[in-house]
Amino acid sequence: MYSFRKASDSDKEVIYSIMDRNMADYFNRFTPDGWSREKFDAGFVPERITVCEMGGRVIGFYDVEAKKDFLYLHNLQLTRGSPHLGSVFLERIEDEAREKGLSDIRAKMFVKNPAVRLALRQGFVVAGDITLESSCWMEKPVRYRSLVDD
Repeated sequence: MYSFRKASDSDKEVIYSIMDRNMADYFNRFTPDGWSREKFDAGFVPERITVCEMGGRVIGFYDVEAKKDFLYLHNLQLTRGSPHLGSVFLERIEDEAREKGLSDIRAKMFVKNPAVRLALRQGFVVAGDITLESSCWMEKPVRYRSLVDD
């Protein structure tokens, strides 16, 4: 079974490894600056990151930041061989947004990334294109549960 916990500085190398394996090619193909360790280091904020472990091994993580009225999803990454956890991660992210009273979740995704299909299946919509980076803005309204029966 898997479990979630907040990241710490000691998770930096495994998180870098997952990001490098999953995303370096996208950054190198679609962004002007490409992928670099320096870029990763500058964006590594353990307080925003939740890691998922199975058998004591990190198998994925997500990185979210509460903005004024939305939750910004910086990253959601899984190791290969961790199927179906993407949906679990997105449900947890929506729970976090709901707990903070935020109206929606927003993310920037590379159009060619299979994560776009996952996000669409989970209720995200394409909110705009970023042609220069072959990316798109995606967002999803947070569903609030009614406290009374309809």
